[in-house]
Amino acid sequence: MLVVFVLCPALSRAQNLAPVADAGLSRYAAADPVQLDGTGSYDPDSSGIVTYEWRQMSGPSVTITNANTATPTIWGLRTDAHGRTVPGPFIQTDAIQECEFELVVSDGELTSLPDTVKVVIVPYFGATTLQQENPPFDPDKPTFIYFGGGDCVTGYTGQPWNGGPGWTSAANVIGFPDGYTPDTGGGARTYYKYGDLIITYLSAVAPDYRQAMQTSGWSTGGQPAIDVGVRLNLTYKDARYAVNRVTFLDATPYCRDYSESIRSFLASSVDGEQCWIDNYVGATTVFHPSVLNVASSLTHPNVPAWYLNSLTGSDMNQFSKGVVAGAYWSVVGPGKNLHLASTPGAQTYNFRWNGGASSGNMDFYNKSLYPGRLPEPVSLLVWCYPWLYDDDPNGVVLTCSESENAVGYQLLSGSDPYNVAGYNIVSDSNSRPAITAAMLPSSDTWWTVRVRDAHGSTIYADPIRLDSLSALGPIPTELVDFNRDFKVDMQDFSELARHWRQYDPSVDIIPAPNGDGVVDVKDLAILLECWLKEVLPVDLIAHWKLDETEGTIAHDSISNKNGNLNGNPIWQPAGGAVLGALQLDGTDDYVSTPFVLNPADGAFSVYAWVKQGAPGQSIISQTGTLGASWLLADSAGCLMTYLRSPRRGAQPLVSEFVITDGDWHHIYLVWDGAYRSLYADGVEVKKDLTDQGGLTGADGGLHFGTGSSLAVGSFWTGLIDEIKIYEQAVAP
Repeated sequence: MLVVFVLCPALSRAQNLAPVADAGLSRYAAADPVQLDGTGSYDPDSSGIVTYEWRQMSGPSVTITNANTATPTIWGLRTDAHGRTVPGPFIQTDAIQECEFELVVSDGELTSLPDTVKVVIVPYFGATTLQQENPPFDPDKPTFIYFGGGDCVTGYTGQPWNGGPGWTSAANVIGFPDGYTPDTGGGARTYYKYGDLIITYLSAVAPDYRQAMQTSGWSTGGQPAIDVGVRLNLTYKDARYAVNRVTFLDATPYCRDYSESIRSFLASSVDGEQCWIDNYVGATTVFHPSVLNVASSLTHPNVPAWYLNSLTGSDMNQFSKGVVAGAYWSVVGPGKNLHLASTPGAQTYNFRWNGGASSGNMDFYNKSLYPGRLPEPVSLLVWCYPWLYDDDPNGVVLTCSESENAVGYQLLSGSDPYNVAGYNIVSDSNSRPAITAAMLPSSDTWWTVRVRDAHGSTIYADPIRLDSLSALGPIPTELVDFNRDFKVDMQDFSELARHWRQYDPSVDIIPAPNGDGVVDVKDLAILLECWLKEVLPVDLIAHWKLDETEGTIAHDSISNKNGNLNGNPIWQPAGGAVLGALQLDGTDDYVSTPFVLNPADGAFSVYAWVKQGAPGQSIISQTGTLGASWLLADSAGCLMTYLRSPRRGAQPLVSEFVITDGDWHHIYLVWDGAYRSLYADGVEVKKDLTDQGGLTGADGGLHFGTGSSLAVGSFWTGLIDEIKIYEQAVAP
């Protein structure tokens, strides 16, 4: 017998694949050495990388230590006392120097193709220093850079931003406590070396930085503020460290004619990220074209004080129909995604602040000449109701709330959450989108909505990842469970049909919209989708879930009207009616938010969960003109509202439902434009008997857990959770 063995190596072992080298991101250096990062290298067949080999390809001579590891260190060269060449600091010159390095990796059998990376040695900037006011640097926060005043040439020492927790909790704040001096050399006075200093610092603390950066300068500081933007954007052109907004704080032409600097910065876009400037002036009105100009009668030192306060001041950060400025549009404000239109030769957005450094109001400077109103911040709303569609992706709807002053809406998709400028346009119309998942491209995973105003300014929503239905939340109950029995059934179809007829009596609801002749929950899905596209009657404009576990910010998940914690409220991650909640001590704890709505403007609803509390304590109140408590406990602990008509003799609305008994209660105030209604735990507990004719207006922000004037005895003692505000009458 002849036995033949045939050896098949390809079947005995999977084919070996060559590894892939990844030399990492480019780095910026001054004198100190830098470490490269090849840890992104990998082997497709998971056999593992055995060796790393780095070598220099070009640039001034340097030395590499640990060149056979994933993370070598690059040094300059110096000569020691014995005449030997040893590692040392980089030798900076008056020019940018680039060193290129190559990485090759091996799995022991196969070698990768080479990958390269650069180390950029910035020009010598002397003893110039910077200081972060709130170390350590957080790569997940934006960066705010501040230059104080000076004598038109040199910056004074000891001028920190001192923005308080509102700024330091939301951004990396960088200043120059030792002042600043101009670059050496002839020609026009510049401060480009501070751009070199900043990019070196950021490269060391955040090699893969992707957040927004803003420079600001008061008086003399306007010069380095804009020069840093020009230097980083036009010289280095690195999207990681690009500046897309510059803020002038009474930086008048007394020190410099800014015309050319402004033109250069506005033309310095990196990767399509639009650059823009806001300009705040005091007694001297100096406006510039293509920027946001804000005049005031503030004294020179009070202009930066006003901007600092504008982050949290109730009079300063209201949208006010698009006439708003200050920190509202900063990298930490609700309008952080604004891209101001470039209008060469024209002053489109010119406003005026009427008031002092901490209170007042914003108005047009001259509405007939400068009519521009800015577009309202927008949020992408992603709703999923799989119980209607049996997990069919058609159940996902992308839309948004109306954005005031918007004339167009674009739904955008892309693969990089930090490069919205490169996104693809999926839909473009003059009304808000209502796009189902079946209509969406499958290649991109990040989505946003961008709106534009009549002058070309745009603002976009923070991108949302949509690569999996598991990442989506359910459609808000208020949009599906119309009769509030916590289940979706035929009664909800009847309720939706009734609401639709109220909206448009001429509409004849087809009994079975899906055409099968049977009225069932599938018809609710069809009808709801049409409702979303045509009417969208329920407008959720703010939602504070109060599910945070730490920090001093209560985040608004709808429109970025984030609240600031005051006193020392305690987060209760597992103690809420829905997930977490906020515990208030009844002494000085409360949350303050920016302006949300004016009760005099029309119908609205407010929902909240509360537990404990005591008679006379307030749950939600509004500051500003004739502000009042929206929801509170009366002297007997019963649910009531102080919101009332401006008519003589108008009274608060008081129920007999006790909310201070120590149990959780879901409470609501619904105003339909004529009648107030109070609800508790799904039941109407009090309603007006007569048409109120309207409510008294208020123009301030909200307080959660205290009255509008912070009166002793009005502070809530207990838990508050899940605060929602609708710009419609949404009865439970």
